[in-house]
Amino acid sequence: MELSKLAFKYPDLWHVVAAGDWTVVRDKGLVPPGQLEPGMAERDFTKYLQDVSLDEWWALVNARSYLFCKEADMEAFVDSYVSQGQGQEVLKIKTALCLGPVIDRVELTTVNVRALPRVAKPSRGKDTFVPIHDFPAANMNKIQDVTILGHYELPWTAVTSVIERPADGSRRRLFP
Repeated sequence: MELSKLAFKYPDLWHVVAAGDWTVVRDKGLVPPGQLEPGMAERDFTKYLQDVSLDEWWALVNARSYLFCKEADMEAFVDSYVSQGQGQEVLKIKTALCLGPVIDRVELTTVNVRALPRVAKPSRGKDTFVPIHDFPAANMNKIQDVTILGHYELPWTAVTSVIERPADGSRRRLFP
């Protein structure tokens, strides 16, 4: 798929960080989390894996930064943390400006890697993350996450807003 098609369908992407961390993204860029959803690692996740070990799976997951392409999915994710008293900050980002400089490191998923699969059979493996150029445009509606491999100094001109979502459920604009 071409970036222009993705950006037409999803002109904005969202990146979520813990309260107080948006300035880290501004100053250092998007940094892979290192340990996404540590509680999931303790569950019996191996039954969902194909062609990778559990360690290999978590290495794949933690080697990239994640961007939501659907606002409703981002809101549900943020709300789940806010409801547990964990404030979040949401960066709204222009798709083409963000992904253009690193298009060769962009991979797409059709599954939510932050959640346990809803199927009993193996459904996670090396082919979970598909390079954008190999992703079929016909599956565009199935995209769950846009990912960028490795560290990325996000061009700040791509960020259109940063909204604070504290634990009290309110919203406050932090940028611009």
